[in-house]
Amino acid sequence: MRTARRMRLQGAGNVRDLGGYPCGETITAWQCCYRSDMLNNLTQEDWKKLQEADIQLILDLRGKTEQIQAPYDSERYGIARVSLPFMKEEVPLADSLDEQAQKRFLDSMKLDYVDMVRAVPEAVCAALRHIRNTRKAGHAVLFHCTAGKDRTGILAALLLKLCGVCNEDILADYQVSATYNALGVNRMLPADVMAIQAVRALLDSTPDMLQPLLTMLDEAGCFSYLKSIGMRQDELEELSALLQEP
Repeated sequence: MRTARRMRLQGAGNVRDLGGYPCGETITAWQCCYRSDMLNNLTQEDWKKLQEADIQLILDLRGKTEQIQAPYDSERYGIARVSLPFMKEEVPLADSLDEQAQKRFLDSMKLDYVDMVRAVPEAVCAALRHIRNTRKAGHAVLFHCTAGKDRTGILAALLLKLCGVCNEDILADYQVSATYNALGVNRMLPADVMAIQAVRALLDSTPDMLQPLLTMLDEAGCFSYLKSIGMRQDELEELSALLQEP
């Protein structure tokens, strides 16, 4: 059984297996779902590792602008990619930000996680169904955004919550992104951008950022909320079972 959560790649620093978290009498399944930051810098050896992990589908949660600015060709390696933007179209980071550019960028990123989920119900349902179908076929899925933190963190939280993983473990999984991003994607941003305190805060992954979403799911019920946006009970039950060790 796989017990190493992080997949070490040369071209991405925040790639992790969602397996091994306690949920009821079992744990979340290993080598089933992977969360990641952007994939446009992957080497051929990196793509080989994804193939060896039997990843047959990549869900790209980035906005259209991000996808254009940092493209990759997973199909060259036999891995399908589906575009499912998980937030409103963002204002891209420029190489340098004047005061007005800073304001436009920060304003574009002000959606909290509850608002982000509520803004894209169709994308959420599509992501869950793609994962269910790929798992039914016996293969693994990888989903990612740019930093592998916000949009990726939201989908990871929904999947773990669906399996009955406790909030403490979901928050712990979320916070790991800050550690890996400090050594990875954050270094790709211009120094004057990273010097802006508000930008650094956006790139952090503290519990208070994800907690409101978990609270909303606790109050509404994860299954009930997902049914309210278009999922069926049988789909959710099947997906939950497919994400757990037998």
